[in-house]
Amino acid sequence: MHTLIRLLLRRKFAILAVLGVLLTATALALSVRESGQRAAAAREAQALVPVRAVQSLISLLERHRDLSSAYLSGGAGIANRHLEIEHEINVAFANTNVDIAMIENEAVNRIWSAVHRSWAEMPRALLMRSVSAQQSAEQHTTMIRELFRVIDRIADSHGLVLDSDIRAPDAGTASVQQRAALARIQ
Repeated sequence: MHTLIRLLLRRKFAILAVLGVLLTATALALSVRESGQRAAAAREAQALVPVRAVQSLISLLERHRDLSSAYLSGGAGIANRHLEIEHEINVAFANTNVDIAMIENEAVNRIWSAVHRSWAEMPRALLMRSVSAQQSAEQHTTMIRELFRVIDRIADSHGLVLDSDIRAPDAGTASVQQRAALARIQ
C-alpha cells in the first residue's frame, strides 16, 4: 500500500486503466461465450423437431412392416388397419417434408428423397401383392435404416453430437433407437 501512495499520478491512472481493460475483457469474453452457447442451443433445438418427426415416422413404418407381412401372408382381417397405417404414414411424410425442408443439408435431403420415393412405390406393390412378405419386410427395414441415417445427419449438422470420440455418436444413435423401441412397446 505504501508503494502505491508514492507512485506518480499518471502511473496510478495507468494501473487503473489496465484494471479497467482487464475487467472489460473478462466481461466481454464471458458475454461472447454465453452468446455462443445460446446459439448452439438454438441450433440443437431447431434439430429436435425434424428428429422427433422422423422418429414417429420410423415407429409407423415398423407397425406397417408388421401389418404388411401379415397382410401378404394371407391375413384378411388386417386390410383395414393396414390402410389406416398407410394413411398415417402418408400424413407423417407430408408433415415431415416441411420439417426436413428447413434442414439445409444436401445429404439429409438426398437420403430423405430416396426414402420418400421408396415409400411412394410400396403401397401399390403391396396392394398388387407383387412382393413377398420377406421382400416387403426387407424394404421396410431398409427405409427404417435410412431414416436413422437421416436422424444421424441432422444431429451431426446441428451439433447434437458434440464429442469427437467414436463412441459418442454410437451412444446417441443407440439412445434414439432405444426410444423408438420403447415407443413400440408402449
